[in-house]
Amino acid sequence: MRRRFTFKCWNLDCGKIYSLFKEITDEQVLIVACPFCLKEGVVDLAPYKKKTTVVRRKGDVEEPSIGYEYEFPDVVPTEEEPKQ
Repeated sequence: MRRRFTFKCWNLDCGKIYSLFKEITDEQVLIVACPFCLKEGVVDLAPYKKKTTVVRRKGDVEEPSIGYEYEFPDVVPTEEEPKQ
């Protein structure tokens, strides 16, 4: 899923809000760079992932299918990239 997200920079000296197009893949973390201060931040996707159940009907048989979708806030907060 590729879409535009609005992020808030984690850097206390910056803290600006910016938007970027990002691709959501099976990775559990997004790495984004603030275009203002150029600091990299991370977004953990796990808190935004919600399980969904879709029931499909074929004749008299119902087939539940479990999937996932993401529910993001209007402004997604970023965190400082952990030191390795």
